[in-house]
Amino acid sequence: MASIKISALNQTTAYTINDIVAVVDSGFTETKKINRGNLFNNTTERLSDTTGTYTNTFIGAGSDVNSSSTESIFQNSTKYSGVMFGVGTIDNSSDSLILGSTGGGGGVSINSSSATAMIGGFRSSISNSTRCSQIGSQDVSQNGNLNSTQIGVDGGQIQSCYKATVIGSANSDITNSTEAFIAGSRNSGINLAGGNSGVIIGSKSASLGLSNPSAEVTGIYSCNNVTLSTTSPYAVLLNSNGSVINANEGVTMVSTSGRTQLHDWTTHTDNIHTYKTETFTEVNGGNVGGSIDVDCSQGSFFLFTMTADTTPNFINVRDGQRFFFIVYNNGSWSVPTATVNGVSSTVYAKNGAINPTNNGYSKYVATYDGVNNLLFLDEELGFAAL
Repeated sequence: MASIKISALNQTTAYTINDIVAVVDSGFTETKKINRGNLFNNTTERLSDTTGTYTNTFIGAGSDVNSSSTESIFQNSTKYSGVMFGVGTIDNSSDSLILGSTGGGGGVSINSSSATAMIGGFRSSISNSTRCSQIGSQDVSQNGNLNSTQIGVDGGQIQSCYKATVIGSANSDITNSTEAFIAGSRNSGINLAGGNSGVIIGSKSASLGLSNPSAEVTGIYSCNNVTLSTTSPYAVLLNSNGSVINANEGVTMVSTSGRTQLHDWTTHTDNIHTYKTETFTEVNGGNVGGSIDVDCSQGSFFLFTMTADTTPNFINVRDGQRFFFIVYNNGSWSVPTATVNGVSSTVYAKNGAINPTNNGYSKYVATYDGVNNLLFLDEELGFAAL
């Protein structure tokens, strides 16, 4: 055979596993040959496709010392994938990668997935997923996900999710959720029933499980043994133990123990300490006269101007609620009676009468006894400018 320079060799773009590559030994004394399969550890036992049509590549991959039955394998219609410095099986997948992973007894695998990576994993799997990854995780799995990730996780799974992420957690799961996130938590789970935006951070044995996908934008932070299962949106549990949110909209529970939510759009807490001031937005009821409803859910500080005899009916009062109101009597008008939710004999005043100052201001402080459905009024009179 005539000598031909390498630069003069014919160009090829197609190759098989058995094509030959020239190798010169370290002593520069002998030129040997090695086929492409052995060069990249792509032996026929490990590759179902040996034609070279798909660029599946092993680099420094092999069998797992922890389990002799676990090794690096490409199977069936796997294409454009690689195992590099690790062990694992890629089956029926495309554009996927196993890097620096070790199989262990349960193996490391990517199955029926695309654009997916397993990096530094151990006994973990990804199946039926797209654009998903597991990094430095152990004994975890993903199935039926899109754009989801597990990082530094020990145990747990992500299933049937879109944009779900678990970071640095143990035995924590996300199921049937979109834009869900668990971080630094243990034995916790999220199931948004197909809904969006659920978060568990720094919690233990926390459950965020919704029965209605409209109940989105929910979160659990730094809690222990709590449950968030409301069918309404905008619920948050923070720094609590053994507490529950299972109804109402816009509920926030902070620093509670063994509590259950009570009211919509309300912060619930066991104790509160104010270092400086406590302020209220003033609700200006304007001119009043005749029978009027006073909606006690609108605030804690009310201002009214009486332009006729007035009969107030207090509605939407909460158990234990305290509020106060300033009344300017623009004349000599009176308050013949008052009710709670239209029920007579439910408002109590000193000596059974209310006597607002004529052509002047009066102040009232109200306290509601929800057990007996009674409202108690303290009247202060005789105000004058200094």
